[in-house]
Formats: sequence, structure tokens, C-alpha cells
Amino acid sequence: MAGEPPAEDPRIASLRSVPLFEELSGADLRLLAERSATLDLPAHHRVFREGDASDGLYVIQSGAVAIVRDRVGEPVQRLARLGTGGFFGEMGLLDGGPRSASAGTSEATCLLHVRRAYLLAVFQERPLLAVKLRAAIIRRHGENVVSALQLSGRRELRTRVDTEVELELEDGSVVPVRIENLSAGGACLRGAPEGWRPGRAVRFTLRLPGGERLLAAAGRVAWRDARAAGIAFHGERGAQAEPAPTGEEVRRALRRLLEAGG
Repeated sequence: MAGEPPAEDPRIASLRSVPLFEELSGADLRLLAERSATLDLPAHHRVFREGDASDGLYVIQSGAVAIVRDRVGEPVQRLARLGTGGFFGEMGLLDGGPRSASAGTSEATCLLHVRRAYLLAVFQERPLLAVKLRAAIIRRHGENVVSALQLSGRRELRTRVDTEVELELEDGSVVPVRIENLSAGGACLRGAPEGWRPGRAVRFTLRLPGGERLLAAAGRVAWRDARAAGIAFHGERGAQAEPAPTGEEVRRALRRLLEAGG
């Protein structure tokens, strides 16, 4: 309607919601917004991986992001799940160190990416912002310590594997995939068959390239995106059903996978 003020740029609104930027003027926020990139990402998309170069800060405009530590051979540790208005990627902004954890979308998500070079220029003009950033880093580190303590009490841990394997299917066909993580409760497989959609019952034998069999499993597809599928193991009833893999069977498969991947 005539006379109504123009709607605020959603990028500026997202930046304004971050406590770190709450004291910036409208002009400063507008400049940051203009130098930021909007990323529309599908569910289960990797934003960055632990060890990557720290290239900036991310603000969640919509959706959700999980922050995890997932080093090969170690339990997958979820540090946080952030929703709309949350921000992440601040840990390496000041010292330029590598990413200390991995980040991935839990659902379809829109992010605002503010590059490190632009943020450092703002910090030089406003030292108080750098002080606030250090406080945010200390607070986030404390939250990560609490998450690590909680992880130590869990009975079932996903272990990151990140190894090329093969799936031997019920019809005898073999599909090359990459197994990202494995636990007694399930697995994440990158490159799973296209027909594996959420809710579908599946059976397969996990084996190394060349034919060495590691694990027979039955379960259901828990989630699926364009590149990967999460499988929840279970034992199905009936005379022809395969039992869910035991904890010891999974541990043996993990040891062999880590040997092969190393």
C-alpha cells in the first residue's frame, strides 16, 4: 500500500538477529549484507568439514544445522543443533585456524555466508566486536565440553569410517558406495541405490572392494538426499529374516574398515 515503508532486506534482518552484530548501524549491516552470499541448501548437505580453512561466519535464515566432530576412526560427536537465527563458523575467525568441527544441514536450509575478510575489516574499526567474538568462542567451547561429557555416557556411538565399500544386494548385484559412518544401530551410505527411499526395507551384505564380506544387515531407509542415505538396522520377523547385526559383528566390521581405509 502507498505510504508503507519498504520491507527490510532479509539478509540485514538475519545479521541484526546475531548478538555479535546488534550494535552495528543500519549502514554497516547493509554493507555486510551486500558482501554476503545467500546459500539455499538441501537436507544433509555438508557446509564444511573439520580441518577446512575458516572462510567466514554463517547465519541460519531458515532451517537447521548440526555441528559435529567426525574424525575417521572416532565416535561421531554432535556438539549442537542450531535453528533459525543461529550462527556458526566463528571459532577460527580471529586466528585463521582450521575448522574445529564439521557442519551439515539437518533439513532444507537457507544460510547467509559472511566472508572472513569483510568481518576482519569491521573488527579493525570496532574492537568491541572482536571482544564479543572472543566471548562467543569461549561460550561455544564450554558447550562443546558439556557435549563431550554427555557423549561419554552413551551406549551406542556412530564411528566415522569414510571408506569405499560395496553393497551385495539380495538379487546378487553389487553396488559401489562410500560408507561415511557405522554403528550397531545403522549406517550412512553415500551413493546408495536410487530406489532406496525413506521407509523402504532393505537387506544387503557390506563388503570390501574385491569381495571380502564384512557385515550382513537388514533395516529400513531412515532418510535420503540426492547423494546419501541413512539406514536404520533392525531384525525383521519371519522365517527368512536376517537378525540385526550384533555389537561384536559391527565392531569387527569397523576394525576391518578402518584398516582398509588407513
